[in-house]
Order: sequence, then C-alpha cells, then structure tokens
Amino acid sequence: MNTKLLRQKILDLAIRGKLTDQCKSDGTARELLEQISASCHPEQSSKSAKSKNLTPITPLDKSEAPFEIPDNWEWVHLQDVGELSRGKSKHRPRNDPALYVDGFMPFVQTGDVAGAEKGLICKWHSLYNELGVAQSRIWPRGTICITIAANIGDVALLNFDACFPDSVVGFNAYKPIYSNKFFLFYLMLCKEKLDEKSRSTAQKNINIDILSQIYVPLPPLAEQQRIVEKIEETFAEIDAVEKNKELLKKHIKQTRKKILDLAIHGKLVPQDENDEPASVLLERITRDNPHYEKLTDVPFEIPDSWEWVKLGDVGLYKKGPFGSALTKSMFVPKGPNTVKVYEQKNAIQKNESLGDYYITKDYFNSVMKGFEVRPGDILVSCAGTIGETFILPSGCEQGIINQALMRMKIFSFVNDKYFLYYFDFVLKTLSEKEGKGTAIKNIPPFAVFKTFPFPLPPLAEQKRIVDRIEEIFASLDQISLHLV
Repeated sequence: MNTKLLRQKILDLAIRGKLTDQCKSDGTARELLEQISASCHPEQSSKSAKSKNLTPITPLDKSEAPFEIPDNWEWVHLQDVGELSRGKSKHRPRNDPALYVDGFMPFVQTGDVAGAEKGLICKWHSLYNELGVAQSRIWPRGTICITIAANIGDVALLNFDACFPDSVVGFNAYKPIYSNKFFLFYLMLCKEKLDEKSRSTAQKNINIDILSQIYVPLPPLAEQQRIVEKIEETFAEIDAVEKNKELLKKHIKQTRKKILDLAIHGKLVPQDENDEPASVLLERITRDNPHYEKLTDVPFEIPDSWEWVKLGDVGLYKKGPFGSALTKSMFVPKGPNTVKVYEQKNAIQKNESLGDYYITKDYFNSVMKGFEVRPGDILVSCAGTIGETFILPSGCEQGIINQALMRMKIFSFVNDKYFLYYFDFVLKTLSEKEGKGTAIKNIPPFAVFKTFPFPLPPLAEQKRIVDRIEEIFASLDQISLHLV
C-alpha cells in the first residue's frame, strides 16, 4: 500500500511548525545560532575573549524564504548549522581487492543510501580493511548521508560507523544540536528540488556548494526534539496501518481534522498584508444588522486580520415546514406547473436530481414560498445521516425543503466552502465533546446555533484556505482509494 504521500504531508506540516505547538520556554532559534557559533569558535566565546570577536551566524531574510515559519524559528543555510563534507576513497581502482581483504569497516555507497529502511542505513556494500580505511574517512553512526551522483538527493542516517565515497556527502549538526534527525526529515523533502538541479549538469550530479546553500527552517532545540518525536510517532502509526486498513482510515480522518483545525486557527496558509482585513466585513455586518452584538467569549486566538462573529451574523437559516404543512397527500406528478420537494437524500448523496416529490405552484405560492431554495443555497440533512451538506448547483430545479432539511443562505462576504468546512468541523467537534462520536445526533436549536462563534478571515484568505484544504484532501482521497 502506498502511503508515501501521507508521510510527505506529515513532514510538510512538521517543517512549517504546524505539527507541534510552539512554547515560549523553548527560547528562539536565534539564541540557538549564538550557541552554535560559540561551539564552533570556543576560543572566541571564552570569558577572556571579547564578545565582539565572536563570528555570528546571520539568519536569512524571512521575506525571501520558501514559506512562512513560526516567529521563534529562523531560516539558515544548511552549512550554517552543521559540517558538510564529501566522502573519501582515494585509491584507484576502487574495486582493488587489496582494500577489502579481511575487511572490518563498512563501506557504504549510493545504492545503500537509496535502499535504506525507514531512513536508516542498515546494510553496506562491502568492508574496508586497514588499507581501505587509511585512504578514506570514518563517519560516525548518526551521520546523514546525502547522495550527489547516481541517485540524486537520497538521504538516510548511518546506523553504524562507516566510510563512503565522494559520491556521498556526510552531514553532522554542530553542537549543541545532538541529533541529525530533524535535518534528515527536512532533507527528505528536498530530493525533488535537488534532482531538478542535477538535470542542468552534463553528468547529472550536484556538488557540495549546492547542498551548502539549501535553505533550512531552524526551530529551537527543544522543539526540534518534539517535532522528531511526533514524526516518529506518526510514522510508526503509518507503518502499522500499512498492515491495517481500518487504522489507516482513522489516521486519514485525524489528518483531515488536523488540517481543518489549522485552517480555522489561521495556521494553514500565510496571512497577506495586502488582503482587505475582516474588519471591513465586520463593518458591513454591523451596518446591515441593527441587532449585532460583539462576541466577547472567544474560544481561541486568531490572526490580527481576522474577526470573531457569530453564525447568525454570516447567514440566514431556515428549517423545513412543520407537521401537516407538507404531507405526501399533497404531492403531485412532475409537470410544467410544479415545484420540486428536496429531501435529506439530496444533501446526504450530494445530488440535486434525486427524488420525485412535487407540489403545485399554487400551493407553493400560497403556503410554501418561505421554504424555497435556489442555486447557491446550502441543504443540510436533519434526519438520517445528520449534518451532511450540499450546495445546490446552478440549473437545479425550483424547489422547497422538506421537514428533514435545513436551508442555509450564506452572505456574499463569506466563501461558501470555507463556511461549510467550519460548519462540519464545529458540529462534529460538538458531538465528540458530548460523547457521541463524530456522528451528529441533532442540529442544535436555532437559538443556540446562531450564537456559535465563527472565525472570519479576509475574503481573499478564505479562498486560499479552501484551495489548500482541497489540495490536501484530494491527496488524502487518493490514498483512500487504495483501501477499497
């Protein structure tokens, strides 16, 4: 079963600071860089040395970085945080038996890196003897091996002391960083870019200068450890679910929830200072709604360009007709003077063409017009599978909602899809808190429902959030197809 895409999504969240929480007690990456600089130049950082002589490591300009990172992280070059050196194998020919007779030291080649198991090199090509070791270099266990020829950009950790040729580069982070694993996980995502760079050369390889200039997001040391632990925990689950489809389905579901959680907290996509702030949208709400009341009890922090409002501020909601107002005895065959009655199955199966219940236009105009639905309106199932939603498409039949549906008309300053992602997240979270699982047992009464808090981003950011969610969910859907 192919779970490579899921692993990449986990790594992508991790290197953006979205897989773990940031803690003030961790300090900052800038402080870590000062410690690295001191460890690289201990003679300059001693008490007798003047601090002005200490060679600082200057973080890169965040405005030129590939993506946004937390405030207490920094962007650096790979060479700023560790030693990069090519392997050595001076003797020619390299397959001279004199290098290997009675060998004892593993000699790792590019194929061994490419064939690593879960990022760990556990096998070697051959064994060097003393002559072989003398013309090479021993790299310690835990070194990151990066291939720069043949299989470009493959990375893995040595699981033993070893030698390797100059087609492999070794990386070891400077103190006080005691583990290379965070950098290993980041470099795993760089393979495609490194491979692209190699195609511009005649021999399809890269050099150490290219590796040295790789942009690396650097978290504080304590957070690096938490990130590594979370990735390893998640990857261990993925390893297990490769043998257990049901567990994989659960993990995908949790990933979806995590993505939605990041989205509604303003952490899924970067904010753009050029966006018209949500405060402008709030002005429209207060202008059009004389009964507007500011939300005072907010559930969590949101970006400065967002605003907290209530569900009742962003749309109009209507439940279907009650009791005897709509019964089967009133239904008539479809004709030129009839109006469709939409049912819960239209919302659950997300198909406007299902169903064959109709009422006369006369009854519609005299009694049912208040329950009319039009293209762009949202149907919500209130029976059967509760909480399922469907946006009526353009060209759908004129119709009304039945007793098992709710109609939502969302105002133009809210992206329909953003609203629905939040609506789904809130209802399912509420069900979980009530101990009912994620299956929604009922829609809260309107008096309660309309007071639910709603995080309102700028309209342009709403669109970016929806695009990002759909991109990730499409990838997760592809993985789910393998479970069928």
